[in-house]
Parts: sequence; structure tokens; C-alpha cells
Amino acid sequence: MEIRLVDKTSSVLDTPRIAADRFGRPHIVYGYLIDDWSADYALKYAYRDRFGWHIENISDLGQTGPHSSIAVDILGRPRIAYLSYPEGSLMYAVRDGAGWHAEEIDPDPSAWPVLCLDRNGEPRGVYSYLPSWFTREKRYASRGSDGWSIETLDQEFSGEFTGFDIDLLGTDHIAFVQFNPGIPGNEVVYLSRDAAGWHEEVVVQGRLISDYAELAVNENGLVGIKLRHPKIVRI
Repeated sequence: MEIRLVDKTSSVLDTPRIAADRFGRPHIVYGYLIDDWSADYALKYAYRDRFGWHIENISDLGQTGPHSSIAVDILGRPRIAYLSYPEGSLMYAVRDGAGWHAEEIDPDPSAWPVLCLDRNGEPRGVYSYLPSWFTREKRYASRGSDGWSIETLDQEFSGEFTGFDIDLLGTDHIAFVQFNPGIPGNEVVYLSRDAAGWHEEVVVQGRLISDYAELAVNENGLVGIKLRHPKIVRI
């Protein structure tokens, strides 16, 4: 495994998010402390080409919340989902030759977005509506010709992080951890959608399951879910 230092100048507290372009080059977005004396965040964007790493402060977006996600389109343009400050509304931005261009997805206070692009390059995202610490409503957002549409997926108390991927047929696959008071531990919930609508199933239950689940779909449609403890579950 090769380890490289990307940015040694920032106080990074949130988990950096990474995506690869069609040439396999990494693109990273991460929240950092503007200075060591505040709790104020902004975002940085880093990418690597044959000349090395390039880092930029995303100053066009101003101060933001710490949570963000990144995807890269077929033209190599980074797209990010992030939180506004201080409102906490969910935002979406694209970078082109003229800089970053942002638009609002959901005005409600949100957290932990995960962004994906469908086969047409249109963005879809999953995130939590977070009016309070004990209310975590999972939401799904997609953008079409008439703007953003938002659906509620789950209103139970669930974990902070969500796995999200889209297969070659355009099918959504989602995984997250749900805290179920009726079992001795937590459960991983898997959601998928077809022409008939959303389908939900519990993948695994147990005391050792953390609040984190990653999901990936290969070109053959095989879904893999990885838990932090770690444990691999295939559906």
C-alpha cells in the first residue's frame, strides 16, 4: 500500500471524502478549521495529476459545515455536496473553468451527505435531516430538468454515515445503520429501488455493529457492504 501526504497545513477534523475520475486519478474534499482558535470550517479540494497534488481553498463557497461528499463526472469536473453555515442547509456545487457554482438542495438543517452521479451525470444524494440529535430522518434527493426533488426514506434513529451507490442500470443502492430498541444492538438496513418503488431489508443485526456502513456495487450488480468492526456482508 502506498501512503502519500496530501496536506500538512490544515487542521482536518471531518473525514475526508475521495472519488476517482475515469482515469483513476484521486479527488478529495475535506473540511478544515479556518484557524486554530475557532470552530469555524471551510472546505478544501485536492486532486492529483502527473505533476503531483494540487490543493485549493474553496473560497467561493465561504464558510461551511464540516460534512461533505464528492463525485467526479466524465469530464473530470468535481461535484460536491456540503452544508451551508450557519443554516446547515444542504448545498450542491460544481467546479468548472470559471470556478465553483453552488445551488441549494434542501433548506432544512442536514448532515452527513453522500453524493453519487447517475449514468447521465445527474446528481443524487442521501443525507440526514437533523432538527435535533435524536431526530435523524433519512432523505433522498435527485435533480431533474425541473430542479431538485426530495423523498423521505426512513424516520428511525439511524447512524451518522450512509453507503450509497448507483449501478449501470441506474438503480439506487443504499445502506445505513439503524438503532433498534427491540434488539440487543443495531442493524444494518439495505434499501434499493426498482420500477415498483423502494424495498427495504435488514442485512445483519448484532451488538458489534457500529454506526458506519459503506456500500459498493460492481459492474455485475453484486452489492457489498462493509462495517467498521470490520465485517463484510454480501447480498
